[in-house]
Amino acid sequence: MDLTGVVVRPVDGVAPTRRVFAAVRRGTEEHPLIRPVLDALEEVART
Repeated sequence: MDLTGVVVRPVDGVAPTRRVFAAVRRGTEEHPLIRPVLDALEEVART
């Protein structure tokens, strides 16, 4: 990836925010392939 000319600058003022939503079928929250993803999203959201 060519990053020539890219400059990183700090953001002043209020920190940017984001909202992430996870939609799963009712009753599948505890599925062994879904639960780890939901847990990871929750953990990252806390930081």
